[in-house]
Amino acid sequence: MMIRPHQETSRVAVSMIGVKLWTVLLLVFALFPQAGRADIIPPHGATTPGIDVSHYQGTINWSAVAAAGQKFAIAKVSDGTFLDSDFMQNWHGIASVGLIRGAYQFFEPDEDVNTQATLFLSTVGAFGPGDLPPVLDVEITGGLSSAVLDAEIGQWVSDVHAATSLNPIIYTAAGFWNGSVGASSFSTDLWVANYGVSAPDVPTPYWSDWQIWQYTDVGSISGVSGEVDADKFNGSLASLEAYASQSASVPEPRTLFLMCAALLGLGRFTSAARLRASAKNRSRVNPPVFKICMRRV
Repeated sequence: MMIRPHQETSRVAVSMIGVKLWTVLLLVFALFPQAGRADIIPPHGATTPGIDVSHYQGTINWSAVAAAGQKFAIAKVSDGTFLDSDFMQNWHGIASVGLIRGAYQFFEPDEDVNTQATLFLSTVGAFGPGDLPPVLDVEITGGLSSAVLDAEIGQWVSDVHAATSLNPIIYTAAGFWNGSVGASSFSTDLWVANYGVSAPDVPTPYWSDWQIWQYTDVGSISGVSGEVDADKFNGSLASLEAYASQSASVPEPRTLFLMCAALLGLGRFTSAARLRASAKNRSRVNPPVFKICMRRV
């Protein structure tokens, strides 16, 4: 069939529009490479099982958990500035049966970030061999913009890294991070939540890999009454043990002094004697405060 001149012109015009559209899309990808996306990242090979817990699980039989084959457990420290009533019991219980242990704080964006970080540090105390790096659980916005969220999360990461010399872990899900934060001005490891899949979605390019994968929130583990979050470490038990054996240090004395003074509600120019006296009084209510402020200042 013969193509008429106006038909040929129309085809050329359509073709040119297509070329221009592809050019625009390529420019967008080139100019904005950080646009959030989710990539499926399979485990490297072997994985190691564990759980994460809070007061919702009640009293846990940690010996039974260990006997069931779990190799690590991560306990909730607080919801913002509200302490989890079972944290200390879980923190010591995990270690008592030889499991690798971790501690996480649920981030409340509408609460002061420095206060949250200080509470986390003073409650947990020093991190040592057998402890996973500190974790911040990020899953709500508190009505804040992505830019403000990014800045607050970055501040928590900075505060905790300065106090422990450890690179913290962020817990989140790809959909939430890309839709509500969509940025990352800091560097952390990733604990990703993704259920009902054979490999998790990772919010890239913010992270290119994951350390821990929470693959269900309805796990059934001996020693735990009811449902519990179940996790996998991305590596063998030997790799997990190495990951939990990173060197940890406490802040230099002046930094720790100011941190404790702020925690105890005292002024910047408080004397060491008054700080120790206040910490001793507070220890009756919160022993970790006494431990970190009396033993290391």
